[in-house]
Amino acid sequence: MLIVGLSLIVDPWAVAAVLSDMLPVSLVINESWGYLETEEDAADDLEWPEGAGWSLGRRYGMRWQTAYALVHHFVRVRKDERRWREAVRGRVTGGDSVGNVDVPMA
Repeated sequence: MLIVGLSLIVDPWAVAAVLSDMLPVSLVINESWGYLETEEDAADDLEWPEGAGWSLGRRYGMRWQTAYALVHHFVRVRKDERRWREAVRGRVTGGDSVGNVDVPMA
């Protein structure tokens, strides 16, 4: 579990990319911004991009929730990338093939 508390976040995509590289397993992100949402937030439009009237609690909470959702996808992509890279190395050195991927010999 990664506890981020009231950490500010600007770009959930960039944060998710960094976290998925640093921590190559799926993780739970625990943020505290939800506790600061106001009653007006509950009535606000939840559509992305961010609503102009969102409180800081809603704004940063949604950004962390987006990063959390993206981390799982990025971890999966990175695992596939590493598996593919290992398969390519095996093929270049005379190992098994890599499906339909045509890899030029070095």
